[in-house]
Amino acid sequence: MDYHDILRETGIVLIWAPELHDKGFYVPYAEECQSENGIIFVRLSLSEEETECVILHECGHKIKGHTLSKLSPSQLHIINEAKANRFMIHCKAIDYLEEIDYHINYYTPERFLTRFKLSVQEFYDVAAQEMEQIAFENQSQLVF
Repeated sequence: MDYHDILRETGIVLIWAPELHDKGFYVPYAEECQSENGIIFVRLSLSEEETECVILHECGHKIKGHTLSKLSPSQLHIINEAKANRFMIHCKAIDYLEEIDYHINYYTPERFLTRFKLSVQEFYDVAAQEMEQIAFENQSQLVF
């Protein structure tokens, strides 16, 4: 799933930040930049694949999450991060299925997470759930 399309559809502004400490972050309100839908800041020095994962994750905050403040309970921050991760994994899992030409034998969480340099330990369960849903939705195109 092309993050450029998602940014265009959501109206989120993307700003490249060469000296950003984090890989990226989402700011929901940015009046000074005339962005009603927020801004995503992304570290400039990331690889193309890292950049895409970071932007998808940050878009997930807008699309799947709730606007929080620093005063919001920590549980809500954890839930928002999980939703953003799930959104990113869902988008990348769709890309991966297309990349492997719908060969279901190669569509495993381990191969997927390794391909995109994502932590197998951290993301295995979410990847397995999302990949199962995506495989079901695309079952007519699967190659066994």
